Amino acid sequence: MVALQALRRYGTIAGAATALGYTASAVSQQLAGLERDTGVTLVDRGPRSAIVNAAGTEFLSAAGDVLQMLDSARARAAAAVGRISGRVVVAAIPSVAPAVAAALARLRREEPLLDIALVQSSAPRAERSLIEGVVGIAVVDDWGTRPAVVDARLSSESCFAEPIVLAAHRDVVAGAGDDWLSMLSECLPHVPLLCATEGNYSREFADGWLARRGLSPRTRWEFDGLDMLAELVALAHGVAFLPASVVRRYPATVQAALPAPSTRTVNCLRRRDADGPRSAIIRCAQTLTAELASTAGSRLF
Repeated sequence: MVALQALRRYGTIAGAATALGYTASAVSQQLAGLERDTGVTLVDRGPRSAIVNAAGTEFLSAAGDVLQMLDSARARAAAAVGRISGRVVVAAIPSVAPAVAAALARLRREEPLLDIALVQSSAPRAERSLIEGVVGIAVVDDWGTRPAVVDARLSSESCFAEPIVLAAHRDVVAGAGDDWLSMLSECLPHVPLLCATEGNYSREFADGWLARRGLSPRTRWEFDGLDMLAELVALAHGVAFLPASVVRRYPATVQAALPAPSTRTVNCLRRRDADGPRSAIIRCAQTLTAELASTAGSRLF
């Protein structure tokens, strides 16, 4: 039933799979199994589409209360033996996903009744998924480019903050000083600025930071993912604005501190009125906040 709910909400098998943390094949199998159990076709399938039909809509309408009652019964049974239960989907930005995965794995060992899925996502997409109720928790970053106002529907806890630096391969800036102005003066006329695609917070930071100083790159290469940008910097393909924790993984990369305030903050968000296993969501959020704060600055990131 959860797969059918996700399909109705997202309109595609791929979208439902991403939201649930499953493969598209697994979602298709779940839908087919539900249709076998009910003896009714609930999804109209085309060559490249799958749509919840009228029968599927009626089924979800009738089954919605049953799902909530089942979640409640599971949670009460788990609480009776001092455990928490339920399914929690966590969306995390790729640069901290390994640390998030490690924290969730430890929690899963402590709470064997928990069903946890982790999906990687950009910060804007993770926030939208959380507001829409697709995921229960979003681990995102804030580059100081948006107003510091959290959506009233969300609860936010800061995990850690770190400096944003200008990063370049040591061979690219061999003739420059170790300050940001010298590095930019040396690099921008000759090598590309490596940055995220438009709509990403790191891109907004880079564009705004350069514009305020009247600087413009001669060439701009766009890639998604901070780790991808860091890899390209380490291969001497350009310069980039990156979090210090991402840069320190690459010995051949040098970094220059930027004038304050130039800080990335990683936050753990959850809905205040989240449907489903609230105790499980709260426990996961508390665990992630504490674990990320305790490992901030380590080579895990």
